[in-house]
Amino acid sequence: MWEEYLASLSKVKLLSAEEEGRLWVRFKEQGCEKAREKIIESYQPLVFKIVKGIGAGMEEELIFDLLQEGSVALISAVDEFDYHRGVKFYTFAYWKIKGAVLNYLSRKMHSYAELEDRGSMQVSDVGERIEIGSLKDVVKRSLDVLSGKERAVISSMFVDGMKPRDVALDFGISVSRVYKIKKRAMNKLKRLLSSFWNEWNSSD
Repeated sequence: MWEEYLASLSKVKLLSAEEEGRLWVRFKEQGCEKAREKIIESYQPLVFKIVKGIGAGMEEELIFDLLQEGSVALISAVDEFDYHRGVKFYTFAYWKIKGAVLNYLSRKMHSYAELEDRGSMQVSDVGERIEIGSLKDVVKRSLDVLSGKERAVISSMFVDGMKPRDVALDFGISVSRVYKIKKRAMNKLKRLLSSFWNEWNSSD
């Protein structure tokens, strides 16, 4: 299945700016469904790029789930995009796709935590169970407190290892804006970790 997906992806032809511009006119002004499908198809490699960066080392089944979520977000981005505003679709779609993928992982973590709680009595080491559950809760809560842009920037810099100027280029924003988003996100995470640390110590 994985080989088939990669093979189909390799056949995707990237559009030139002129070709894409004509497709947007045909889709948005004339309601051409084939133009819409062509745009969606041409941006599938972007979905793969984002999922590959976020899902490195994850199980194949989960990777396919992320690709599906990313593809749904791409379709939504194509339908919502207003090409008259002068914003690059790549930038618009990048945020939508990455946010959807991260949100899906957050929901998955919630589900895993619930399953762990239901089966917790089978774990012999109660102390270890409590510690693992607390750490999972911190990760889950850390995703919840960040906005879509904050998650995307933090993920790009600390998971993908991208430099601020590369993040700025990818997202179509200034480097100073990247630093502001990063600072805001880190402040939120610091407050969360501080709160967790206080809770942990008070429970001793």
